Parts: sequence; C-alpha cells; structure tokens
Amino acid sequence: MGVSRDELLDILAGVLRRGALERFLVAPLIQYNETHFPDPWSEDLLGVRTVLRRMLIHVGLPQYDVEIDDERTGESDGVEHGVHFVDVEGASLCFAVTAIPPPRFLVKMVALEVTRAWLAATKVVEATNAPYRAEDDDPPTVADDGVASVAMFALGLGVLAVGGSAEIVKSESVEGGYAVGQWQQVRVGGLPPKLAAFLLAAQLAVRDCDADELKTILAPLSDDHRVVVVAEVQTHRKDKERLVQRLGVPPSEQWPEPSPVDTQPLTDDSQGDGEVRERDDAYQDAQRQPNRGAIVFRVRRTHTLGGVVAGAVLGGIAAAVAPISGAAAVAVVAASVVGVGLLGSRTEHSRCSDRDCEYRLRDEDRVCPRCGGTVGGEIASANERLEALERYEDKHGPSKADSASHGK
Repeated sequence: MGVSRDELLDILAGVLRRGALERFLVAPLIQYNETHFPDPWSEDLLGVRTVLRRMLIHVGLPQYDVEIDDERTGESDGVEHGVHFVDVEGASLCFAVTAIPPPRFLVKMVALEVTRAWLAATKVVEATNAPYRAEDDDPPTVADDGVASVAMFALGLGVLAVGGSAEIVKSESVEGGYAVGQWQQVRVGGLPPKLAAFLLAAQLAVRDCDADELKTILAPLSDDHRVVVVAEVQTHRKDKERLVQRLGVPPSEQWPEPSPVDTQPLTDDSQGDGEVRERDDAYQDAQRQPNRGAIVFRVRRTHTLGGVVAGAVLGGIAAAVAPISGAAAVAVVAASVVGVGLLGSRTEHSRCSDRDCEYRLRDEDRVCPRCGGTVGGEIASANERLEALERYEDKHGPSKADSASHGK
C-alpha cells in the first residue's frame, strides 16, 4: 500500500466522520478469544456464518441477515483465501466462502470482510475509496484492501488487523496419499505490519491508554508486534494535539460512555442456519463423490498377469512337495504358468477410468459407486479416456468434462 502515514490518517478521519467516531473512541477493541467470540465453533459453513454474525454485532450491524454462497471446490482451498464480502441485498449481507481457514485466521479474515460490508452498508465506500481509483474508473461497490484495512481501526478491529498483517498459518495438502503440512506467512488486508501498528497506536494514544491497558489490549499479539505498537504509541503522544486535530476527535469530556462487549447468545435463526447446513451437506457429498455429473469410462481388464504369478507360485509348490526334480520340476512350473495364465486371461473385470478411483465396476453399474461419475462407455485403457470423452461430447454434448478426473 504505497501511501504516507499522513494519508492513512486522512483516510481514517474520513471514515470517522461518516459514522465510526464513537466506535473508534469508546467501543471495545475486539480480540480473538472466548469472551469476544463465545459461540460454539464448527469447521463448516455454519461455523463461518456464526463468526460473521458475531462480527456484525461487534461493528454495530446486528440487524442484517447473513447470506452465504458456497464456492468451495475442494481442489485449491488455501489459507490465504476463504471468505469474501459480495454485496448488500436489502436486509442481507452476502458473503462467498471459497475455503474454511483455521479459526484464529478466519476471525481476522472475517473482520476485514465485515468491514467491507460495513463500508458498503453505510455508503462510505465511494468517498473513502477515491485515493485508490483511476480517474476514469466507476465508483466501486466493495472497498479495496487498503481502504477496508484502515477502516478496521475505526470499527474497533485494529488488534485483529495488526495480528493479521503478518500471520503464520499451517496448511495441509495431500501428496502421494500422505497429508503434508507446511507453515506459511499470509496477510489479511493491504497494510504491512508497521503501518498497521502505526494506526492501532494512533487509536491507543487518542484514548490515552495507560501501561496496564496497553498490556491487556496487546496481549494477543506477538512480541514483535507489541514492541512496534508501544513504540508508535510513544511517538504519537509526543504530538497528540496534532493527531487529535487531524482525526477530528472532540474533547474527551464530550465522548460517550464506553460500551461493553456484547456477549449475549446469538438470536435464533433456524431457517438461515438450516439453509447453510444443506449447502454444507451438498459440498460434503460432492467431496465424497468428486466426479458426480462427470463422465467416466469402463476399462476392461483381465487377470492374465495375476494368473501367471499365481501359476508360478502353484507350480513351485507342486514341484516342491512332489517327488520330482530337475527338468520334470521345471516342466510342472511351466505348465502351471501357462494353464493358470490362460484361465486368467478369460476372466474379465472392469474398473473406473479415473486414476484416483479405479473402483471395480459391476456390469450393471451405470454410475461409479465410489467417485459418482456416470459411465459413458467402455475403453481398453485408461490412457484412452480423453479421446473417448471427446467422442462422447461430440455425440451427446458437453458434460462436467473439465473435472479433475479427466485432466489427470
């Protein structure tokens, strides 16, 4: 984010003038803990929706419903992606979910996206986004990372913003049938750690937080973050009068009374939660059958190789237990290999052409019971599946042909 610190303060002042001043001055500074997020967590869409609803309460938008579009594919889910604000539709705020990160990181990601929702719902976006748009661009409907990241501090989400500016998160992938974990650094929003610390320190300096308050507020942050924030607070205090004037903060005797964190249970929303559960069940079903709606093929196979091996084993046993040796023993083994091998060559079976599936299909199977693919015909080898798919689509029209099973 290539702007100066004074420009960041000007953007923050613009958000404060448009309805966030009280929250900036006296609202609780939200942290990732059980006090601020007392609701049960579940690693599914319902868990994400619950975090979104709680965050909307924290920023003063409890009246909005939460709509979720499930855009997960199961193929490229990553911790750097997850929840995205989409639009305001009447009394609903719409979000898209592309992945479900660990809850500690999810809360920070949701804080940013709920801030975008707040900016859109309160009509602040066009005014605050102006410094980041080319002159001929249309006014945006969703705040960019820079503006939304600054606005997080206006809404009491600055501690989450600083923590998310340099987050170490573990992700897992499956390679060769094994789960492989790796640690990576990811960022929520558009502010690097030093600029995020600068804005949080500005808020703490305006509030005139003492040492004990700073210790409590900054407790969730890493040692490095805390050191930078405290140093920035000291710098702001040296010229606090200028800071207060730049942000348009009134004298402290005009401030409203501080408000406590709202920890009341969420209101019942059985209908909304039920819809989310249905979408999550559909996603889980699709993951269990990744080729549902796609075309797979029946690959005919014989037991010839297995018959040869079995024949060799049986012949060796016979030669060992029978009172024969030398050429006679060799003849017994050879006869077993040929006899059992030929028997195996007449024993056919078929398997699914998806190399990640290869389920043994019965003759009557029209859908693969394991991967859910529709059996579109028979081929001699799995290597022929792409050509067979082209012939199938030329005859029957497009299918879910671009599924991962046909690209492998």
